[in-house]
Amino acid sequence: MIVRRERSRDQATVRTIHVAAFARSGGEEPPEARLLDELRIDAGWIESFSLVAEIGRTVVGHAICTRGFVDETPVLGPGPLAVGPHAQRTGVGLALMHAMLGAADATNEPLIALLGSPTYYGRYGFL
Repeated sequence: MIVRRERSRDQATVRTIHVAAFARSGGEEPPEARLLDELRIDAGWIESFSLVAEIGRTVVGHAICTRGFVDETPVLGPGPLAVGPHAQRTGVGLALMHAMLGAADATNEPLIALLGSPTYYGRYGFL
């Protein structure tokens, strides 16, 4: 597996992964897919913080961080993070989060604020 920056040609695959990863009964489109669409056009979008995981040249996961502020302090907001159903529970999400946190550290980001499952994200040190 490799983790790399998302390329423009990955966008359709990435969206498909988000839809599949957060699939709802009844075929409704999951809100995470719509959120991804909205974040892509938001002023807080940071292209370099949109990462994909590939296995054998196939994109199987995606994670992003977008920019926000607490008062005047810049903050990274991770999510959504999605892994295709066939690749879940194989370490893809773990690799994406570690890459994202490493990139934030390497660029001296002062704060990461996360809204998400404490059960899932607790393994990365989030409370």
